Amino acid sequence: LYILLGAVQYLQTNLGSSVSFQLFDDYQIYPSSIILFSSILYAVLLIYIKEGVTSARTLIIGIVLSNVIMSFMFEITYLQQIIESQIKNTELVTNSAFNVNFNYLFFGTIILFVDFLLLVILYQFLVLKFKKLPYFLILFTSLWAILIFDSLAFNIAIHYGNPEFKTSLLSHILGKSIAALGYSTVLYFYVKYLDGEKSKATFIANQGRDVLSIVHYKEEIKNLQIEKKQVEEKLTFQLENTLNNISDGFISLDSSWCYTFVNKKAGELLGRTPSSLIGKHIWTEFPEGVGLPFYNAYYKAAETQETQYFQEYYKPFDRWFENKIYPSSEGLTIYFTDVTEKKKSELALKESENHIRTILETEPECIKQLNINNELIYMNPAGLALIEADNLESVKGLPVLNLINEEYREAFAKVTSEAFNGNASQLVFELTGMKGTTRWLETNGVPLKDADGNIISLLAITRDITNRKKVEEQLVKNEQLYRSLTSNAPVAIFQTDSEGSCNYVNEEWIKYAGMSFEDAMGYGWANAIHPEDKERVVYEWEQSVVNKTEFNLEFRFQNKKNQITWLSAKAVGLFNSQNKLYGYIGMSLDITERKENEKLLIENKEYLDSIINNIADPVFVKDAKSQFLIANDAFYKLFNRTEDEIIGNTFAEDVPEEERERYLEIDKRVISEGVENIHEDSFKVKGGETRYISTKKSRYIDGSGNKFLIGVIRDVTKQKNTEKLVLESKEYLDNIINNIGDPVFVKDDKSYLLIVNDAFCRMFGLKREAIIGKTLAEDVTPEEMEVFLRIDKQVINTGVENINEEYLTLKGKEPRIISTKKTRYVDEKGDKYIIGVIRDITEKKKAEENNQMLLSLIETSDDFIGLATLEGKPIYLNSLGKKMVGLEADEALPSNIKDFFTKKYYDAIENEHMPSIFEKERWNGEAEFKNFKSEGIVSVEMSGFLVRDKIANKPIALGIVATNISVRKKAEIELEKHKNNLEDLVESRTAELEKEKIKAQSADLMKSAFLATMSHELRTPMNSIIGFTGILLKELAGPLNDEQKRQIDMVKNSGEHLLGLINDVLDISKIEAGKLKVSFYSFNYLVCLEKTVDFLLPQASKKGLKISTEISTLEINLVSDERRVEQILLNLISNAIKFSTNGTILVKVDIKDNVLITQVIDEGIGISKADIVKLFVPFIQIEGGLNRSHEGTGLGLAICKNLIDKLGGTINVNSQLGKGSIFTFKLPLDNTQNKLKELSVNKNQLA
Repeated sequence: LYILLGAVQYLQTNLGSSVSFQLFDDYQIYPSSIILFSSILYAVLLIYIKEGVTSARTLIIGIVLSNVIMSFMFEITYLQQIIESQIKNTELVTNSAFNVNFNYLFFGTIILFVDFLLLVILYQFLVLKFKKLPYFLILFTSLWAILIFDSLAFNIAIHYGNPEFKTSLLSHILGKSIAALGYSTVLYFYVKYLDGEKSKATFIANQGRDVLSIVHYKEEIKNLQIEKKQVEEKLTFQLENTLNNISDGFISLDSSWCYTFVNKKAGELLGRTPSSLIGKHIWTEFPEGVGLPFYNAYYKAAETQETQYFQEYYKPFDRWFENKIYPSSEGLTIYFTDVTEKKKSELALKESENHIRTILETEPECIKQLNINNELIYMNPAGLALIEADNLESVKGLPVLNLINEEYREAFAKVTSEAFNGNASQLVFELTGMKGTTRWLETNGVPLKDADGNIISLLAITRDITNRKKVEEQLVKNEQLYRSLTSNAPVAIFQTDSEGSCNYVNEEWIKYAGMSFEDAMGYGWANAIHPEDKERVVYEWEQSVVNKTEFNLEFRFQNKKNQITWLSAKAVGLFNSQNKLYGYIGMSLDITERKENEKLLIENKEYLDSIINNIADPVFVKDAKSQFLIANDAFYKLFNRTEDEIIGNTFAEDVPEEERERYLEIDKRVISEGVENIHEDSFKVKGGETRYISTKKSRYIDGSGNKFLIGVIRDVTKQKNTEKLVLESKEYLDNIINNIGDPVFVKDDKSYLLIVNDAFCRMFGLKREAIIGKTLAEDVTPEEMEVFLRIDKQVINTGVENINEEYLTLKGKEPRIISTKKTRYVDEKGDKYIIGVIRDITEKKKAEENNQMLLSLIETSDDFIGLATLEGKPIYLNSLGKKMVGLEADEALPSNIKDFFTKKYYDAIENEHMPSIFEKERWNGEAEFKNFKSEGIVSVEMSGFLVRDKIANKPIALGIVATNISVRKKAEIELEKHKNNLEDLVESRTAELEKEKIKAQSADLMKSAFLATMSHELRTPMNSIIGFTGILLKELAGPLNDEQKRQIDMVKNSGEHLLGLINDVLDISKIEAGKLKVSFYSFNYLVCLEKTVDFLLPQASKKGLKISTEISTLEINLVSDERRVEQILLNLISNAIKFSTNGTILVKVDIKDNVLITQVIDEGIGISKADIVKLFVPFIQIEGGLNRSHEGTGLGLAICKNLIDKLGGTINVNSQLGKGSIFTFKLPLDNTQNKLKELSVNKNQLA
């Protein structure tokens, strides 16, 4: 740069001119010299910044020496003088032999040297003292200040005192200020952006140099040497300190295999102090290592000069080491780490992996692993069985979406996507296995991450919920059935939660309350209560909730029209399997009419007294203690008593002592149970006269719940005397009874026949001599004999007339159905007789059953079934048909069948449908009914046909059967309309089904309680359906094809199964109500057991089970109820079969202390101790195990326990989970006491 500066000046001199321009007309600027001089300062500052003090000092000295040399060699100073003389137009004066201007040379050299020093010092000062000052401003200030200083110094030294001093000075300042701005900008961008020097560690460190470091040369050299030594010592200390503080061993060996360095950790691992090993030979100190893998690896590294890395077990220390050996010409550097714990962890991890794999392989649920493309990575055996794959290799890598039913594939792909987004998700979907089996599955997918937290796959657990889906579907059907039953029930039904918040009421309740379903929800139901009764009702309800007792109360509803309805309400608690109350279900009966009658009765007592005193028959009223409250004049007259003698007394003291207990027991039963009683007695009135009376007793409950007995007496003395005269006239009697078409008989109190007519003899096919004096019990079945004799005893003991329909099975003849009327007759001696009349009603019953079955089938059908005359006038329509077209049950039918259809079908009916029916006797097709109430349209699929008289073989009516297909039609329209939005529909339907599922679960509990009260009503149509399907299967109504037989057989089997469930519900209901009757008589217990085992053997064989017996006695006669004992055996043995998969079911029978002991032992799934206490609770089934795969109501064992209790026995169970169960029940062999007790109860009931 300096040479270039001299060359420019030389060129200007030879040219005789200099490149310049003027500023402000007065100031001459020489850009070439300014640019070149400024660039020299720029170069010095750049070298100082980048290379440091030494390089900058070298450059400065070099430029100063160059300046002196070039001044002599190229006459720079002289050329400068020539230029000035030319510019000033003055004469040139030579000052030296070399044409050197010493004035220029001296001052120029000094000023140049000072410029360089000041530039570096000023820059370093600004960097140290003004750290927050922008770096560009530091550069600009340094260059500009030195250039201005140079201008001042040069002009003062050269031009001071001359006229051109001022203009020269200002020219220099202006030109160099511009140059300072330009070069500082270039330097700033270079340092910061192009070279990046400003961000380097060396640059940052150099900013801390001393301000005068440029002039401290020797001292700096010395300091650098000291500093270098200190740094080396410090680095050595830091290195040793670092190596001693690392957690791994570090040693170095020289080429003679001697230790040169051992860190602390290495000393600990080797069991030596580092200082004790320095300079020692490694194999002298550790000779046991010779020949081991460590020894070989060290030598291999030294020989090959290649880095060795390995892990190996060092037996002398019982440790694993990871070794890194770095060779060099001076020796080996060895870095080793104790990895014993890591190795143990790896082994533990491997064991854990094996354990996890074992769990996965034996897990009964499907576990699978999928990649992001839904391709199978892993699936356990349970999952392979679920998709029907033979092994994992056959399906690994295949997309599982191909097995998922098409409508669920997109949703399943979303589960995978969610997992790879880090989210867990759940899905219920349908899958078809590789062998075609369709299943419903529920899967839970979660992201599977590696050790670094990266998601690598989807992990999903999938379970088969096919059975659960079937149960859910059945729950929906049950909910619909329950809603149908409760909606049509003639009583108000309601349900609340445990706090009394209402969640369901039926139509009858809404009718009583006069409010909408929505208004009744929550606590809105209370608004229907009469204001005067509300406080009492709320109090009683709260008491029942707090005490968890039954709610039973009579109160009034008042609707918005102020109409009053009296109700008798009863609610019972609903309990879950943990016996926790979660709600109430109840029924309310309309007792308004009864209340009005009670009110009239109370308000018109005087009128009532007048009425009853004018009744010819004695009438009386008693309280709950059998004390007389009211009696009419006829009563006082009959018994020859006054009012004071009767009112307030029981009259029991006037009854013979042997009859007194029965007399009071009848009153007690009528008052407590409400059972009406009619009986005849002989009675001695005051004065000694004997009168025969027939007394009818019934219960009355007033508005306050007080119970009374109302009785009516009829004096039958004259009738009895007449009967006596008739009986005494035997010839006359025989003549009469033999002319009676129905069988007539008379028995004594031992059931021996005394009198029979000719019709009776014909019925039994016996002569009169073979009948008189016998019971004929041996001519009928034991069951029928038991019924005959039992009724005889009831009539003899109670005097209550009995009319009973029963079966009569005579040897060699078909069973007949008879209606028998039995009446007691007591002669003057007190001897008791039975007078009976029999009527054969077999054909009548068959006709009634056929008609009832047909009518029940039609009325319970889900289709529109109707009849019309041949002219088209409707004459019959079933219940669902009326509901379908919007007609009330008692509403008249339209005048023509066309009225059922919409108008657009009128022409087709007249011109197409009717002609087809009359010509071809049938028309099938689709049509539209109109709803008379809503004026809506009902789409139907119907069949019209002719009904013929089979005898006359001519048509007598038109028949119509129509099925409502509105839902299907609507679904077809909706499907077409929304076929592109299937996913939305599926999600919506899924949500609806979930809600319906929750409702169905709640409704199922209500249904169970409700069915218990409706079992009789449910059983009647079920018997009809079973009977009618049996008739159809016998093809009495015409031949059936195979498909029809199969479907009807399915209906019959389902009906029989449902009837069994209903019978269970009825049995448990009877038991809980105390109405179940048992009969005690002697029978062969082993025959009963053999019959039960034979019946269950096919069921056991089907499951590969055996049934064996161990009986200690060859003959066992048990006095009990044979049918109930057989029911107990059937329940216990069938349960053992149901919950066993292999082994033998053993039935052991023994007798100890006159007690029959029966044990049923199985090898099934067993029962946990916690669940044994739940076994005999109705409607409870033990969770877990195999029971979920079998149908049942949870009533069997509850019924068994109650029956055994009723029969005077006990039952207990011993069981071990997974090993089997032992059910033991005991019954007394001679149940005489229970038998007498039962007979006493029956006697009192009949009395």
